[in-house]
Amino acid sequence: MNETILHCDLNCFYASVEMLFNPELRKVPMAVGGDVESRHGIILTKNSLAKQAGVSTGEPLWQARQKCPDLVIVPPRFKLYLEFSNKVKNIYRDYSDQIESFGIDEAWLDVSKSIKLFKSPLLIAQEIVKRIYNELGLTVSIGLSDNKIFSKLGSDLAGVQEIMIIDRQQLHKTIYPLPVNKLLFIGHKTSQKLYELGVHSIGDLAQCSSEYLTVRFGKWGHLMFQLAHGLDQDSVSNDLFGPVMKSIGNSITAVRDLESWSDIKIIVYRLSESIADRLREQGFVASGLSISLRDFELHSFTRQKKLDYTIETSNDIAKLALMLIKEHYDFKKPLRGLGIKVFHLAPHKDYQIFDLFSDLNNPKDAKLDQAIQSIRERFGPYSIGRAIMSVDSHLSHFYPKSEHVIYPISYLKEGIKQ
Repeated sequence: MNETILHCDLNCFYASVEMLFNPELRKVPMAVGGDVESRHGIILTKNSLAKQAGVSTGEPLWQARQKCPDLVIVPPRFKLYLEFSNKVKNIYRDYSDQIESFGIDEAWLDVSKSIKLFKSPLLIAQEIVKRIYNELGLTVSIGLSDNKIFSKLGSDLAGVQEIMIIDRQQLHKTIYPLPVNKLLFIGHKTSQKLYELGVHSIGDLAQCSSEYLTVRFGKWGHLMFQLAHGLDQDSVSNDLFGPVMKSIGNSITAVRDLESWSDIKIIVYRLSESIADRLREQGFVASGLSISLRDFELHSFTRQKKLDYTIETSNDIAKLALMLIKEHYDFKKPLRGLGIKVFHLAPHKDYQIFDLFSDLNNPKDAKLDQAIQSIRERFGPYSIGRAIMSVDSHLSHFYPKSEHVIYPISYLKEGIKQ
């Protein structure tokens, strides 16, 4: 192995932290979720007893209670989780100065330079598992390989406090028999398209040529070829002293070119709703927003705006995104793709800053977002929406919150490597 990379995944992180502070929760099925009293929100994580009862991460609270009437749901405490995440990071720092977060509870470590000090990467992984449990009372699963993709897959396959080594000489035994959707970045929609082509396992995908996949999926096809073969040329970026989560965003290649302001507003509001939902679920507000535009000739550019106040609602995100688009796009060419991202994230309860001279940060907008999310969780993503969505039901028929793929910030920042 040229590089030695660990992927560390804290087990049931939010629930595990809550059980540290209330050990009685270990004896009952419990989960961390949204607004319990109004039944808004989803299951963010659950303990093993709740998992045995059939409770799934990401499902609405009301649905989880139907499966498990005795389920104890506690509200999230994101500031506390961030504190524990940083404590875990301090342990990682004893073994590497190359650490890249993948959310609040996962991280890649490049320990290639540390092997001489600790004899072997396996000993490093074993020591990390032991220290996280002894010092913090938390458990972790670790994947070990020569690239980020396979190490992430290894941690997914490992059990609680276990280490899974993905060796290139054993791929036909360890990875290739697995369903293709087990591979990082292969979401539900992509896997369905692959099934239609007879590609059901990671091994099936590895047997496809890059040319074939590129013809079928464009540049994304070439990336899937690289994923299946573990040809990850992206090194572990060093965000050692950066925030655990830097931004939240969504982008879409529209089903047809966007030729009017109405078309653009449909896409912007859909993306803004998804971002606002995810901000609320993760407990963040943002003080920066960026847009990315790509025209029908595939020329693209991004623009961003740093704010003196914080935003969190779909209405505010959409207003700012539309303002940036108006300022920086001349509409001479139709748009093919559009993306929105919010950045400079901060915990919601501690860092709300209002703009007193605008109509942003209206508390009614936040309540409306919560009500809409609750209805969609119960009756489906298209059960309620803004009136503009009915202008073109084909264009508006996508739900990025459930269909999008979340990429780590550094993974594709320089584009797909050919």
